[in-house]
Amino acid sequence: PPPPAQTDSSVTHQGDLAEFLSRAELLNAKFDSSGGPGSGSLRLLSQEEAVAGRIGGGAGVLAKAARERRRLAAEELRNQLRIPRRPAWSPGVTSPAELESLERESFLRWREAMALLEAKDGVAMTPYEKNLDFWRQLWRVLERSQAVVQIVDARDPLFFYSPDLDAYAKECGCQTAVLLNKCDLLTPIQLTAWRQYFQTAGTRALFFSAKPAGSEADEDAQDVAQAEADEAAAIHVNESMPKVLAPDGLAEALADLAAEASLASSSSATGVPVVGLVGYPNVGKSSSINALLRAKKVPESATPGRTKHLQTLPLGDRLVLCDCPGLVMPQFVGTSADLVVHGVLPIDNMRDCLGPVQLLCDRIDRQALAEVYGLRLPEPPEPLTAAGLLTAYAELHGYTTGHGVPHLDRAAREILKDSVTGRRKALVYCQAPPGLQQIDEVDFNSRPSELSIKTATMSMTAAAGEDREDAASVAAASLTDFDKQFFAETGKSWKRHNNSSKREKLRRVYRHLDQ
Repeated sequence: PPPPAQTDSSVTHQGDLAEFLSRAELLNAKFDSSGGPGSGSLRLLSQEEAVAGRIGGGAGVLAKAARERRRLAAEELRNQLRIPRRPAWSPGVTSPAELESLERESFLRWREAMALLEAKDGVAMTPYEKNLDFWRQLWRVLERSQAVVQIVDARDPLFFYSPDLDAYAKECGCQTAVLLNKCDLLTPIQLTAWRQYFQTAGTRALFFSAKPAGSEADEDAQDVAQAEADEAAAIHVNESMPKVLAPDGLAEALADLAAEASLASSSSATGVPVVGLVGYPNVGKSSSINALLRAKKVPESATPGRTKHLQTLPLGDRLVLCDCPGLVMPQFVGTSADLVVHGVLPIDNMRDCLGPVQLLCDRIDRQALAEVYGLRLPEPPEPLTAAGLLTAYAELHGYTTGHGVPHLDRAAREILKDSVTGRRKALVYCQAPPGLQQIDEVDFNSRPSELSIKTATMSMTAAAGEDREDAASVAAASLTDFDKQFFAETGKSWKRHNNSSKREKLRRVYRHLDQ
């Protein structure tokens, strides 16, 4: 018999055998070793069939033309990307065994529909959640919530946003909204562009940053320089730029969203509105909840499966938050390297480091990479490759394997973590909303370099204290000249005169008598 399903962990990747056994368990199928008619649908595939049956993006990087073709093909099939629905059931009429059987059948039909999409030519699908128990948690969150908020990463909102989840939530009678987290990584121009996009689409969008303001003192000067650098370019969008909400403002917005449903008395056991929070792993869902509660109530983890069950957390006496476990929903993607760059797949568990790093090389200006890490990179028109970048980084830091070869994996992990976490703002890449021209997309991600930020910070500091330092500059200059003269070396610099009591050899002491 097939092994029991892993109900206590998230399942996004499955091998051929694990995939076959999970389907067999959903069907409650039994197989014998005879291979005859009664052995089910088990059949050995030829090598050609096995190669043709492996659908999905690899770890490599596609050319720009191939990525564009795959994007256009995905746009045509995007409406078919659905999440599993819970089958209809009646309390007191449908027994638990019947409900479980209905859920398994419905989930299996959904898996088969997703497999047909994966088999389409020219498209590739992300590894999505294949554990039925995790989808059951989503169903329960939708059933008990009056409003559902999808939390997405503001650097690429549409990658983490599921329109079908909004449609399913509205089928359950819930108000919907999308929360763009990590807005501190976006420029005013980028925030304005995404606000205009969601307004045009008719989707309520909230802008938030779970990172507390001023949490890193070393970034204060960079933030000031960044604002000054963008002021000239963003002066025409200041009026339409969205306000990045504080935790108190976000709590008020969520309470208003839940109150609009006006279903608290009929569907909420306590009479308090319930807001369900749903999102991918590593989009900042747990950190947003902790920021709202002003305490660490939810464990934060970048990998799916840390939270295995829904949690209800009261936010004062006006609101209850219903936290859903992190779900990786089906989505079209270029390659699996996109999942690593977006932080969906753990960086420490990646098997191929060249693909994700090559995406960074294609998206981020090489001058920014050179300034941030102090590397000597090839000049245009020579292309910047992932191997070249990682080799230069590993040699600079002395990362080598046991055979003296540059340790590319270790270098890739550090660079990718800097980009995913936003620790280095010069390495942050933000996807532009659909509809922007190519020239607009280039300007959309334009950021001041590290060198210009430092120069601007120094110039602002000098300008601010110029009047106060006029009187002290003369005294400081004279004091500096005095120090230089006092500590100036006289005579030969290699002679040591600091230890006059040191015992010398007699032939050196009396060498003048030998003359």
